[in-house]
Amino acid sequence: MSITRWLQRTMSGPGWDRFWVTITRIYSPEFFVGLFPVLYWVADRQLIRMVGSLFLLNIWLNAALKIWFWYPRPEPRGVRVIWVGLGGTDLGFPSSHAQGMAALWALLAWEVPVPWLLAGVAVVVILVGVSRLYLGVHWPQDVVGGWMIGLLVGWGGGLVFQWVSPILGAADLWLRVAAGALVPVLMLLAAHRLSASFDFEPSALVAVAGALGGFWPGTALEEAYLHFNPVGPASWQLQKLAAGLLIMLATRAVLKAMLPRGVVWLYARYVGLALAATIVSPLLFTIWSR
Repeated sequence: MSITRWLQRTMSGPGWDRFWVTITRIYSPEFFVGLFPVLYWVADRQLIRMVGSLFLLNIWLNAALKIWFWYPRPEPRGVRVIWVGLGGTDLGFPSSHAQGMAALWALLAWEVPVPWLLAGVAVVVILVGVSRLYLGVHWPQDVVGGWMIGLLVGWGGGLVFQWVSPILGAADLWLRVAAGALVPVLMLLAAHRLSASFDFEPSALVAVAGALGGFWPGTALEEAYLHFNPVGPASWQLQKLAAGLLIMLATRAVLKAMLPRGVVWLYARYVGLALAATIVSPLLFTIWSR
């Protein structure tokens, strides 16, 4: 932990603590996952389908790798450990913050190759990684490993998506729907296998698989039957956002009240939320705009 000790000794004081806590909060999976439905309603759906899919897959992969490697976080011996209430587990490798930010940078490099923007985001990626060291919640190898895996997911995923998209676009609709539903089920089974092998609660793995299980079939069906147009004046966009968020909150409340606890029901709950975002909301927007 020599790096963490050096950081905490060099930048000691409550001001530095607040600064690094603020930096580490830049990456919030819940915020980004919640942002994708909003962008799907108002922006380029092909872009959001790629970015949303890869971001969710990156979260799933990070949780799976944490369980697989089962590498603990640093113990508070000789360093201060500053927890900031962001959830997570006692497992450290790879850092989800470092991996998530690196994947976002790589995806941004695919779609918006603007040098000054990429340079600015790269600085943020590095700062978020350093914040995990300063806070004493990760080893250096957790952060470096997270950066490397995130870049691989973002860059390699972009390549795979470019290769797969034309093939899927030419495939039969119901084949795409079936594939979009089947792959997340396989992810769910893999999560169950990991949890059984390591005696670990796979809630993040199940939730992400469920979100993809609704997102992929939902976007395919919406594109085929609804032909929802996300473009519109600012006033219409604001109305869609307000209505869509109400729909999502209502769906979440109803599913939480109706469905019991358990892995399968957690999976079903996130499938329902994704379908509400990709089918129910666009359908109501289309009816409302007529």
